[in-house]
Order: sequence, then C-alpha cells, then structure tokens
Amino acid sequence: MKTKKYAIFEPNLIFNGVKYEVGKRYKKKEFLFIDTNIRKLFLDYFEIYDITKQIQIRVIDEYDDYYIICNEINYYNDFDHDVEDTIKNLFLLLRYRYKDVINKDMDSMSIYEKTALSIIGNKIHIQKLVTWVRKYQVRNYNNNHFINLQYNILNNINKSDYLEFYLENHCLTYLGLKNLGFKEIDTLLQYNNSTYNEAITNLGYDKYLDYFIENKRYLKSEMLTWNILDKGRHKDLDYFINNHKEYWVANLIINQQREKDLIELSKSENEDISWLANKELNKIKFQ
Repeated sequence: MKTKKYAIFEPNLIFNGVKYEVGKRYKKKEFLFIDTNIRKLFLDYFEIYDITKQIQIRVIDEYDDYYIICNEINYYNDFDHDVEDTIKNLFLLLRYRYKDVINKDMDSMSIYEKTALSIIGNKIHIQKLVTWVRKYQVRNYNNNHFINLQYNILNNINKSDYLEFYLENHCLTYLGLKNLGFKEIDTLLQYNNSTYNEAITNLGYDKYLDYFIENKRYLKSEMLTWNILDKGRHKDLDYFINNHKEYWVANLIINQQREKDLIELSKSENEDISWLANKELNKIKFQ
C-alpha cells in the first residue's frame, strides 16, 4: 500500500551529507524528517536544526518497507490547510527568494521570516535587520531564535558593519571575533575592555598574545593569563615560569605538561606547587 508523505532535504537532494536520488528506493530508517503533515514536518526539523541554510520539501511515496523520493512540492499550492502563512512564507523565502515576503515591513515579519531573510538577504535587508535587532535587543536578550537571527546576520555583513554591530550588541560577544581582520581587532584593543581582551587572546594570534604580555595587559585579568598559557607557546611558558610564582599560574603551566617546567616546579618551595608538579611528572613517566 502506498502512502503520500513529505521529507526535507537541502539543495540537490542532500541531507546530513548524503546525496539522494529521485525514483530510487530507500530504507525507512534512512530518513529522519518525514511526515504526512507538512506543518509538523517543518516544526520537527526546525526544533533540531533551526534554519541556517536553504531547504526543500519533497513528496515521498511510502511502501511497506521502503520509500521512493518523488517531486518537490509546489510551495504555492501544496501546503496543508493548517500551515500558517508565516511557515509558508519561510519556505517561499528559503526556496524562491519570494519578493512579497522580502519586501514586508520588518515589524510584521515573524522571527522565522527574519531569520530566513538574514540568510539570503542582500546588504539593504541585512541593514534593516540590524536596525530591528538594535531596537528589540533588550526584550529578546535570552530568546534562542533571536540569538540565532543575530548569528546569521553576523555571517552576512562585511567587516566594518560587523564591528559596529558587535560593539553595540554586547550579547554577541560569545560569538567570537573570527570574522574580523587585524584592522578591526586593533580597533577593539583601543577600548581596553576586559570582555573584548579575553575574546582577542582566545583567538590565539601571536600578534595579540605578544601585545598583552609586552604591555603587561595580562595583569588586569586572570582570564587573559589563562587564555595565553592555554595556547601553550614555549616563550609564554618561559616568561611566566620566570616571572610569576603564584600557585594559580604554576597550575596553568603544569597543565601544559612541559617536562622541563614540571622538573623546575617540582623543586618549588611552595609545597602545593611541588606536589602537583611531581604528580604530573609521575603521570608522564608511566604513560
């Protein structure tokens, strides 16, 4: 007996890195998102994957122990009657860059439509989204969909706009600075902001690790020291073992398990440091 269902794929019939083919039989277990109800199908997919890429919906013919992939649905005519306009619009955006949705007033768009627009939008649309995010940031600070929207905005704006957006939306600091070049990071350094400094040292770029040590900026934050030593550069380990005797610094150095540091620290007058260093030395000997 044949049953008509629907399944979600990425472009070119790809899902989870696997390329599928129209008309070919597949075992039922190979499909993660398949349902007779398009609305439920979409919501199940969105709950796990969120919307971060272009997708399509295909008709699937279900038989007793296998599926056959058929045609892509018509997004204008084939939606179930209970599928809300916002969900229809989302698929129209992701599949066809639907102008009626793209040109809607920003306040009238659902968060899902805004997210889709942040993925496919040009610079004008992205700037409108940036304006909207700034306006409603406080209200939506801990909203996961709002955070996801911001993440997609950051992936689609140029470096100068990114920097401006980043500086004015402090909840984005956890996203990191990997989209920025040295010029933009140099601008951040001028703020001497502890959150920015920690994010910069966490990048692990030699230029900035050297900067924070040579200018003694690391003295203002234990987290800066932690980030620097966590990168395991030999010259940083040499510097700190020669210039700092604090237990917490020694602990960070010991964690790097460089044998010459362990030998030196095992002779420390601080019993806690010498005990910890000897413990790590013994681990190395029995590896």
